[in-house]
Amino acid sequence: MLAVLSADDILYIVAMNGGGATQTTVTGLEGRVRQFVWSSDGQTLAVTNFSKIFKVDLQGNSLEIHAGIAGDQFRDMTWSPDSQWLVYRVLRGGGGWFELLDVDAGKITEPAVLTAVTSSNNASTYSLQMNMSPAYTAANELYLLEFISGAILTPRVTLLDISGVVQ
Repeated sequence: MLAVLSADDILYIVAMNGGGATQTTVTGLEGRVRQFVWSSDGQTLAVTNFSKIFKVDLQGNSLEIHAGIAGDQFRDMTWSPDSQWLVYRVLRGGGGWFELLDVDAGKITEPAVLTAVTSSNNASTYSLQMNMSPAYTAANELYLLEFISGAILTPRVTLLDISGVVQ
């Protein structure tokens, strides 16, 4: 399975098989697709237009699963190894933090804030140079790239144990 964003901002799911490929247009998205990432089990695609997060099934059907408040931007999404949780960065004003969204675990109804607010003024610059999505381990730990304010903005990698939230 591939997810392909065309030059005219249409998102497709392409299923490869022995006889070629089948292309399915993703429906129900609103706004311009900014980022997408496959779940660990390859059955669901998380998509953001920065202000909302959608999940998309293999048939191309989308469902809005989270909306931010005015000015929020969702970026740097990653799935848990069991494909039940989604972690993403929220940018608002000059600050940013990480949240955990229960996509299919059925345990929490609102996103859980995982980190304190840190500076995000240069996050866009860094995102052009490197992957800033969290790295999710099998032990329910996250490696997160955060930014520390000071005389200069300094990136920092943080290890965060979230096993208490997801169990």
